[in-house]
Amino acid sequence: MEARFEDFVDHLAQQRRVIVLGGLAVISHGLSRPTKDADVWLEPMATAAEWAAHLRQTLAAFPCSSAYCLTERRLISPDEIAEVIETDRVLRIKGIAPDLDIFRIPNNIEADQFDDIWNECPPSDFGVRVMNEVHLIVTKSETGWPQDENDILFLEATVRRDMSAAPR
Repeated sequence: MEARFEDFVDHLAQQRRVIVLGGLAVISHGLSRPTKDADVWLEPMATAAEWAAHLRQTLAAFPCSSAYCLTERRLISPDEIAEVIETDRVLRIKGIAPDLDIFRIPNNIEADQFDDIWNECPPSDFGVRVMNEVHLIVTKSETGWPQDENDILFLEATVRRDMSAAPR
């Protein structure tokens, strides 16, 4: 039986900071659209090995889940997580619904930006935060995905609207 991605993310967030990005974040900013997976940025930590150790603990708590290398399109063992995340910066968790892409470092962002981006995300009741519109635009730039281009147009319009409504 598959677990819910929310439960998996909640487990991650009990120990480390987690930021929601991707389609779910865009939806949370007001765009009504479907998404096939969920995306989160797990605090990058000092090393890929430390990051992988934390993720392995959560995988062990969800025996139905497994790690998947997106570039090689194959399941990977827990021992391979650090190596894969070092080169790919993201991996997929299968066996939860929906699939969950976990970034150590999102597109067009550096690991040392995590604290600043975390602080710019509004706090939530769920222990995770949602990436703001500007940072979402950055992560969705240059992907070549048509949906990301649509998301960027929506996010840019949202930022323009909010900026024009802000008191001067």
